[in-house]
Amino acid sequence: MSVLPSKKLVFSIRSFAKSKKKEYRETGRKKNLIRKISVLSLAAFLLTVVPLLAQEEDYAPFEIFVGYNVLHLVGARRAGIDVNVNGWSVEFAHNINSTYGIKAEVSGYYHSRDVSGFTVKDSIHSFMAGPKFSTQLSERAKLFEHALVGFVKDSWSVRDAAFSDYDNYFTTGLGGGIDWKITDNFAIRAPQFDYLLFYGNSSTGNSSWTSNIRVSTGIVFQLGK
Repeated sequence: MSVLPSKKLVFSIRSFAKSKKKEYRETGRKKNLIRKISVLSLAAFLLTVVPLLAQEEDYAPFEIFVGYNVLHLVGARRAGIDVNVNGWSVEFAHNINSTYGIKAEVSGYYHSRDVSGFTVKDSIHSFMAGPKFSTQLSERAKLFEHALVGFVKDSWSVRDAAFSDYDNYFTTGLGGGIDWKITDNFAIRAPQFDYLLFYGNSSTGNSSWTSNIRVSTGIVFQLGK
């Protein structure tokens, strides 16, 4: 003898099945929505953050600068007369990353002056090194600053007389400038300004600090990209 389920029981089973089916459908929609949001978030990350990281690391590990300088020397080292001397400089920089680096430079300046009817020829050579800091202003313009220490050898000789001598000074240099990118491996530096402090014997025979200003321009070779 078989027992048929009541209509009420059949209705209850069908209602439960429909509710479960609806619940599974909604759960599937939520999972699909979560997957879509995750994919869109990953795409947004790849399209924004990754290019920024790549740009951050787009730098030349090594730089060589060759340029022309004008150095304004105060009178304490030139018998009380301020003079502008022309010269050159060569710099070598190693960039640790796009912001921080170290650099070393050698510079030379030359000048002639008359003292009591004699022509005195001056030659000044400086050697400095220190940290360098860079900031990318735009796609082509890069700002840099540096803090350098070193020494200066100031030599002079008297024409028509067998006389020459020299002094050594301690020096510090604070300055910076802008490099304008021409290609990936070539830039123009215009301008660079430096505030140079010399410490050594002055024209009075006493050791003292003197302040000097230097303006430079030249070519930057960017290597290792």
